[in-house]
Amino acid sequence: MGERWGLFEELKRRSVIRVAGLYLVAAWLLLQVGETTFEALGLPDGSQRFLIFLLAFGFPVALVVSWIFDLTPDGIVRTSKPSEIEVARLRVGRRVDYVIIGGLLIALGVTSWQLSRSMEGDIVLPSAIPETGAQPPPTQQAARAA
Repeated sequence: MGERWGLFEELKRRSVIRVAGLYLVAAWLLLQVGETTFEALGLPDGSQRFLIFLLAFGFPVALVVSWIFDLTPDGIVRTSKPSEIEVARLRVGRRVDYVIIGGLLIALGVTSWQLSRSMEGDIVLPSAIPETGAQPPPTQQAARAA
């Protein structure tokens, strides 16, 4: 399981996940704009289909480019290997993640245990008729019949 976490951390470090999310949002926006404007602009019927194929082809290209290159204040540079400090930080972060997940599981277990204990007791439902002895208001059908 460590390799999967390593791959996920590497994808985050290289901003591949961020690029994928931004690309999908931008592609969706372009498809929405194309759907509303292509017909009004008199473009051929296949234009929307062409845009879909173009965006689908561009998605893996964008992911590969984001894996290889980083956008920095100095410009576009080739992604470097992680330093020892980054590797150590990832290990500590992973341990913190495990502690948080464990705490959430314990909290979920305690909460469900408390709920199951409270459900075992007698459930007292409030009476439909108030304790003052007043009758509940008649329904519309009863009012019509009277």
